[in-house]
Amino acid sequence: MKKILWKDEHLYSKKAKRIFYGMLFVASFAVLLLLGQHIFVYVGVNKVHTLHIGNLEIANKISEKQARLSASIDFLIDKFGSDEEIFAHVGLTKLYVGGYAPNKYTTVSMNINILKHIYKTCEAYNVDPQIIIAMACVESGWNPTARSDKNAIGLLQILPSTARLVRNIKSETELYNPFLNVSIGINWYSILLEKHLGNHNKALTEYYMGVHNKETSKYASKILELADAMDIRGQITEGR
Repeated sequence: MKKILWKDEHLYSKKAKRIFYGMLFVASFAVLLLLGQHIFVYVGVNKVHTLHIGNLEIANKISEKQARLSASIDFLIDKFGSDEEIFAHVGLTKLYVGGYAPNKYTTVSMNINILKHIYKTCEAYNVDPQIIIAMACVESGWNPTARSDKNAIGLLQILPSTARLVRNIKSETELYNPFLNVSIGINWYSILLEKHLGNHNKALTEYYMGVHNKETSKYASKILELADAMDIRGQITEGR
């Protein structure tokens, strides 16, 4: 049998060879395209699956944290009788979940006493204690040793000039005492609240201006949103 060679122009013309190679190229391209589509779909499905699993894990963690929080609050409400005690322990739980306490600046017992003090002082000045707690978280990160570049000191970032206006302190170092700092801050906020006829947005904005000397609406919104999110009173009422 005669061996067929590409060079045999009697059997295969140049045109036929071009057609053959063209078909081979198209077929190869189609195979590669199909393979690429399969790989793309496979990777996409895996990514979606991974994201789905990740979202489920996050959702489960959030649910577990909320369940633990609810169980803790129920336990605290059963264990402690007075509103002051309940507020302090529920408040500490909320601070813990928010990542503010306990921290390297305070102990658990110290935080409980600070929260009790906030509750009692707010009752005396007719101020919402949740707002004060939110202010301490935003102002100082719940750090009684904090000092800003504007010389604002302590949990509620009190200026020495404001402290002297509200209360006759002998030294600005007294503002590192969290109980005195909180007392002065609540007193000052009550004055601002009365000045603005109970308008928390305006009172909070002026409180912020005292430290930063510029007006902003974001500060007031941030404080009020955090206070609402904590909902310490709501948790206590719901648990009773």
